[in-house]
Amino acid sequence: MTENTVYVKRYARNREELRKVQEHEVWRYAGCRGGTDEQEDSLKDLLKDLIRECMPIFRYDVCYIRFPLEWKETDGMPVLPFASDSRALAGCLQGSREAVMMAATVGIEADRKIARFERTDQTKALLLQAIGAERVEALCDLFCDEIRQQESLRGNDITARFSPGYGDLPLETQREFVKLLDCSRQIGISLNASLLMSPTKSVTAIFGIRPGSAGCSKEAQKGCSVCTARDCLYRKNSVVR
Repeated sequence: MTENTVYVKRYARNREELRKVQEHEVWRYAGCRGGTDEQEDSLKDLLKDLIRECMPIFRYDVCYIRFPLEWKETDGMPVLPFASDSRALAGCLQGSREAVMMAATVGIEADRKIARFERTDQTKALLLQAIGAERVEALCDLFCDEIRQQESLRGNDITARFSPGYGDLPLETQREFVKLLDCSRQIGISLNASLLMSPTKSVTAIFGIRPGSAGCSKEAQKGCSVCTARDCLYRKNSVVR
């Protein structure tokens, strides 16, 4: 594998790991905290119908680069393809000898359908926003789990994913990710002046590969384990259903 070559993975919609939507995650992203039993039953039925209707609109694409990771002796910071003085990111990557930068998207059709629902049914728009968030996280989990399984054969482990905007890594770093990964050409992700990605249901992240076979759980792969935004509405266990 050539350093800084951008690779692309496109997953089939019927891939086993992507066929089932984790509804509890959708409720978390939707910020739903429960209501009367009748209200909850009605929403649950609506969600199931919406999942059946919308699953065919999602596509599952990832692009990534993989590179050796060196560490500066002067300050113990990692040498990265982008400028960063983030101590939180350095802590996440601690002990890694390689790193993977990735971008993932579930496509533009979800945005188009959300826009239509916003004109006709705000509840459906909210739920589809949440379904899209769950879908792109499921895609990231699948990609990271594949790398984790491959690396376990070499006696290695992977770290949590870390994205621009986490901790002290500025959201502006998103520009470097999109540029280095050639996201627009590879999987159709663009970035506007406000640093919002299009398609909106897209993620950029970096994670490390380090010696050791203890294993990084799927929960530990996710950003909530390393993000310092403790009051985030979408934080794991901030919404319980």
